[in-house]
Amino acid sequence: MKDLSDNPDEVCLEEKPNLSKRIDKLLKEDLNEDSRYFVESLKDFLATRGGLTPRQRIAFGRIESRYSPEQKEKLEEWKKEYFETEYERAKIIAKYYLKAGYYATVARNIIDKPDFVPEKKHYKKMMSNKYAQKVYTETIKEPQFKIGELVKIRETYGNNFRNKTHKDLKGVRCFVIANNLEILNAVKGGKRYEVLPMGYSGTIEIDERFLKKGKKIS
Repeated sequence: MKDLSDNPDEVCLEEKPNLSKRIDKLLKEDLNEDSRYFVESLKDFLATRGGLTPRQRIAFGRIESRYSPEQKEKLEEWKKEYFETEYERAKIIAKYYLKAGYYATVARNIIDKPDFVPEKKHYKKMMSNKYAQKVYTETIKEPQFKIGELVKIRETYGNNFRNKTHKDLKGVRCFVIANNLEILNAVKGGKRYEVLPMGYSGTIEIDERFLKKGKKIS
């Protein structure tokens, strides 16, 4: 949040009764880092200049309104909803966004801070993204192929830049080692597998869309 306390263009100071007490009260709330820095800068400005500028008061009022009794009640309701119905889904999508490079700050907080509750509006926007929905759908669906099953790599594998290094594996039969890795591609058939190609010493990771049933070894 922008620090307005040292703006030389704002020379018209305004004071409201109990403004200092309101600032101190707000500082006792669980503010995020940016908001706390801003409110503390207002406290210093008020002590030095004897009042706040109109723009500062408007910005302060916006932060203060988030901590009214009504807003606190809504926040508690959202917190309960988030941990009861959204948390597991949030972790799945957060891992995807960290790899994709979007919503990085919120995603990192979801993964690293178990008590973190994202702002509801931003969370809903993040989760309503069509790519996030595909990732979640592919993650929770039943794998088409079971661990230990024999599969075959489709001829379409290796046709894009991600898989060019393994284009020699087209048509190769493999054994499924794992069938629920973290998803990289927000597409239908994006469920991620680890497979061991026959005749190769190591495993590879591959999307379900590039696999089909392999013929039994006679």
